[in-house]
Amino acid sequence: MWNWGLPPRLKAFIDAFVIVGRTFRYAEGGPVGLLRDKKAQHIQSSGGVYSAGPTAVMDHSHSYLNMVLGIIGIHDVQALYVEGHEHRPERAQAIVRTAMERAVKLAPEW
Repeated sequence: MWNWGLPPRLKAFIDAFVIVGRTFRYAEGGPVGLLRDKKAQHIQSSGGVYSAGPTAVMDHSHSYLNMVLGIIGIHDVQALYVEGHEHRPERAQAIVRTAMERAVKLAPEW
């Protein structure tokens, strides 16, 4: 997470592949995604905790990814958060280790 949103390089990548006629088309009812039977895994690291609680409203990256991926037809978007390691530095190693264990458990689904 960069300033409560996406890193610039990820945003540039998204801008390069969200293309009318390639990844979506316009229809009478709005955009229609052309990517079918796809899913996405959003892995986000942040020093604070933004996936839940009072600061969740500050996380604009996951909602943006859900929206833009939905436009191109990817509706199965899962999130894996690695967060709080700056807020709780004494737990940083445990936070990262737990996220890595979760990633290993998720890997067979891909």
